[in-house]
Amino acid sequence: MSSKRRLDELLFDLGLSESRTKAATLIRNGKVTIDGMIVVKPSRKVDSNSRIVVADSVIPVGRGYFKLRKAIDIFEINVEGKRVIDVGASTGGFAQLLLEKGAQRVLCVDVGRDQINHRIRNDDRVVSLESTDIRDLTLERAGGKADLLTADLSFISTASLAGLLRSFVEDGGEAVVLVKPQFEAGPGVVKKGLVNSKNVHIGILEGFVKVFRTNDLSPVGLTFSPIRGKKGNIEYLLYSVAEERSIEFDFERLVEEAFGFFDRDKELLG
Repeated sequence: MSSKRRLDELLFDLGLSESRTKAATLIRNGKVTIDGMIVVKPSRKVDSNSRIVVADSVIPVGRGYFKLRKAIDIFEINVEGKRVIDVGASTGGFAQLLLEKGAQRVLCVDVGRDQINHRIRNDDRVVSLESTDIRDLTLERAGGKADLLTADLSFISTASLAGLLRSFVEDGGEAVVLVKPQFEAGPGVVKKGLVNSKNVHIGILEGFVKVFRTNDLSPVGLTFSPIRGKKGNIEYLLYSVAEERSIEFDFERLVEEAFGFFDRDKELLG
């Protein structure tokens, strides 16, 4: 049995857009067709079984696709021809984007099993190491160090693994990691899986950057993820290079921008 829903809402829920506000923009710009007809009104109620096509769209296998895309776009990271280690690969959202951007090889590491989407797993450039904890992985099994390392880890502090992650990156290489406050905050700070304090976010980011610098991964870019975590947490993307660099960040301003962005999005969605 089908039901009718707002088109912008349906696009987001189907993974065809990273937010409802961006879905609305696509619709208004005539980029969306319903059963072959262009629809330009975001509030249009459509049958959930309709054939929806977004011009030039890519259906992501995981939400991480949109998260990593923001970092690659704004930090202008060149992935072409690079050997990548993707830690916490899950369904393959990061890997999908890396492959689209021309990665030579993507090693997908995850403690889970049977999660990586078959479209990603069957790509000749992908090596899947599921049921593997990064803390147990050797360089030999990894096939050597990476030109670029990406990480999206849960239920563990990524900052605590900074030295380990550095050991898998070539000198002069790069790393993009997702910073999840809910797994970096100390005891008593996380309430019902959420970290809503701006001051806590600022402290976490300051500590995270410091730890990475100490472990010879110099942070050169920091932004917030365009998509919240599954429980609603605001997350961040840290871009680092394995060489000596020194860049200062305005953590307070970034956190204010992040919270403001999602507050505005909430207002627009009604």
